[in-house]
Amino acid sequence: MGRKFALDADRAAVQKRMEDGEEIDAKEVWRSTETGSRSWAKDVLKRWHREGKVYISRWERGQQGEPAPFYKWGVGKDAKRPHPLGGAAASRKWRKNNPDKVAIGAARAIFRRRTTPILDPIHAAMCGYKRQGNAWIKKDETHTHSADS
Repeated sequence: MGRKFALDADRAAVQKRMEDGEEIDAKEVWRSTETGSRSWAKDVLKRWHREGKVYISRWERGQQGEPAPFYKWGVGKDAKRPHPLGGAAASRKWRKNNPDKVAIGAARAIFRRRTTPILDPIHAAMCGYKRQGNAWIKKDETHTHSADS
């Protein structure tokens, strides 16, 4: 069976699923075919949309990039495309979805701002340092070298 005939069979299978009421996006169409590409999947849905066979039932945002349209078979009113996220909103969303990476970044920032040496207590005593708050200071000094002061 040639590639064109395989794609026609895949297109008919997707059409059957959509006619049965399933809501599908281009990624799902691409996953359901063995021979089609991602661009083929997008093109099939766009062509059906232009012809009025399907309508956009909703939009879904992913981790990044443009929101993806989900299509339903039949005639209906297209869902409104969401506005693009601004920089602050995108950052808030990323921080909410990646708390572990935010914590790692905060820990790295603390070490970048550090102005005192990183010492363990034994080496600190040998070198003449003592602990004051969150900073190591020489025993004869009265001020700290931390970034907090």
